[in-house]
Amino acid sequence: MAFASSSSTDAKKPFVVGLQPRIEPILYNRQSKQFAPVVPGIPGESFDFTRDGKSMTYTQYPEGTLWRAESDGSHRVQLTAAPLRAFRPRWSPDGTRIVFFGLYPHRPWKLYTLSPNGGAAEQLVSGDENEGDPSWSYDGRKLVFGRLPWMPSAPEKPLLYISDLASRQPTPYRDQRVCSRRAGHHPGAILPL
Repeated sequence: MAFASSSSTDAKKPFVVGLQPRIEPILYNRQSKQFAPVVPGIPGESFDFTRDGKSMTYTQYPEGTLWRAESDGSHRVQLTAAPLRAFRPRWSPDGTRIVFFGLYPHRPWKLYTLSPNGGAAEQLVSGDENEGDPSWSYDGRKLVFGRLPWMPSAPEKPLLYISDLASRQPTPYRDQRVCSRRAGHHPGAILPL
């Protein structure tokens, strides 16, 4: 919440204005030529849907908590809580795991995974470097992620990594030319791993 204050011209009356931003994702319907909420009443961001379209995951704004729900917004389940702030959740191809990058106070952004039924979020890559923007390989056995180049601790090169979920060892992605396009990466797009 943000506040701004002022006073009347005679300085006898204080004025305070509060602002609470609200996020509600919308889609444009070409037939009706109108915008409509993706899921009415859910203040979320970074929505992602299972391949069958039945379930979704998202980060609730402004809390930064991770949620799962049916695609119509029903049967909502909170998956994470403060102090962990979650961002950009992504369903595994088979719908059995959710990966996201999260932040604990005074620590770097890290990759986490958890069950869509809840439980503890499990950190995927050790170390002190910032990680973010994860995507699954088509078979769900690997993750591709970035080192967040805008963060102070980011290395010069390489920026894009692959982590095999069995070994959990990140290795630089062989074709770093895609790094410049990473910010515009479409969820679910397949990179040759």
